[in-house]
Amino acid sequence: MNMNRQKINYFIIFIHFLISGIVTISCIESEKSIIQKNDQYSSEITFNNAPSIIKKNNSTINNSSEEFLKISDQEIIKIAACVDMQVPCNANREQAAKAILFMGNSQNKLFIKPLIDILWIENSFKDIINEALNKLTGKYFSIASEWESWSVKQDFLQMPDNYVEIKSEIYSKIDKQYSKIIKNEYNTHIPMETLKWIGASAQVIPEINSSKLISSNEQNYLKDDDLIIGINVNGKDYAYPLKILRWHGIINEEISDKSFVIVYCPTMNIATVFENKPVGNLSLSSLFLDQQCLMQNDDGVLINAENGIYNNGYKQLKRMPMIQTTWKFWKTYHPNSKVLSKDTGYLIDYNDNEIPYWISIINPKNIELEYVKYNQNSTYNSLVQYEYQGQSVSHLLYRVYDYRIIYDNFTNQKILTIIFDNGIGARTFLAPPKEITQISYTNKNGWLAKDIDNIYWFISSNGLINQDDSSFYSEISNYISIKT
Repeated sequence: MNMNRQKINYFIIFIHFLISGIVTISCIESEKSIIQKNDQYSSEITFNNAPSIIKKNNSTINNSSEEFLKISDQEIIKIAACVDMQVPCNANREQAAKAILFMGNSQNKLFIKPLIDILWIENSFKDIINEALNKLTGKYFSIASEWESWSVKQDFLQMPDNYVEIKSEIYSKIDKQYSKIIKNEYNTHIPMETLKWIGASAQVIPEINSSKLISSNEQNYLKDDDLIIGINVNGKDYAYPLKILRWHGIINEEISDKSFVIVYCPTMNIATVFENKPVGNLSLSSLFLDQQCLMQNDDGVLINAENGIYNNGYKQLKRMPMIQTTWKFWKTYHPNSKVLSKDTGYLIDYNDNEIPYWISIINPKNIELEYVKYNQNSTYNSLVQYEYQGQSVSHLLYRVYDYRIIYDNFTNQKILTIIFDNGIGARTFLAPPKEITQISYTNKNGWLAKDIDNIYWFISSNGLINQDDSSFYSEISNYISIKT
């Protein structure tokens, strides 16, 4: 009796599992058919957000793949970005979405960077663009800046042929200045296809014009180890702190009828000073060549912030002598110096612990390079660099513990570089005939250099002066950069 009841129970359980299995399989098949129905465009990937944009017209969707196969990559990008279209963008939304779907399923890596460019400007398509990029890269990020930060590290990324014109139109949707920059006849030496962008207007990084300068005793915001750019104009000293410059990149200055520009590129820790009368007021553009900052003038001409080259590589801004050093060093040896006021006209706190967001896009490691420790074991070390007779020369600044006087030999001239202040600052000069063997400082005479004949040379604001016969050897402008 009990045995028969037990058999009946087992039979009931078996029937229950059998029915459940049939129901489950039916549900799976039903769900599979729904997926297949909704994914007639691609059997490889379902773009979950596409149905709300693309009308459910099976023939239209099926034919779109063949349609895009018949046209060039450039035309597909134009449709996706609504660039150079004969119809208004609102009327082109469905076709644009289909183009994005096609790009995502194409396995064509040339579409990656254009999709990122479109993502910057087309927020309503962000979901399907993110899915398309995920399909092409195997990565997933949610916003354009994250994709841009990832893309700047990918050496394999290339652009479609003749992409410059399309790139110009995409960027111009945010700011018409980009069309002036990218199509500029004087910018043809710059590979526009490879430019990095921070997804903002062309002049989003605000330059400082006609800065407010105060005495060193008036300022109360600088610490001893804050870095500054120090210059001398007509015998007077001026200091420009990097904690302010990293937010602006450019200070257009005019002192004693001398027009110049103080430049700091925080993504590469390069500081220099140029005469800028030939090109007018400058600002950092929001376009970068790898991590190199590019300056721009009002006419859209791009100028390399490191070397001052512009006009298709045929012209170069003239450098002015400068030194990058600590505030403690500068105020000690230049007590009468003027310093940039924190009152710049912008509502920025210039806090030590904050950096502009765009730096992290171009330099994904997000390192405040201006505060790198200058020692031999550091991953990052500073270089002093200069150019002479068409040659570029560089020396590691941490070598201050080994030497402070560096000679470079050219065909008919020796060049002397003197390192100051624990390897942070340096100046470069045409070298006197007798070898310099010692550097010292006195409160009365300032910095002095002594040669092998025990003759002293004054290290003046713009060169070396012999104390006996007043012979003069001029300074060669240099700049500080990071070696990684």
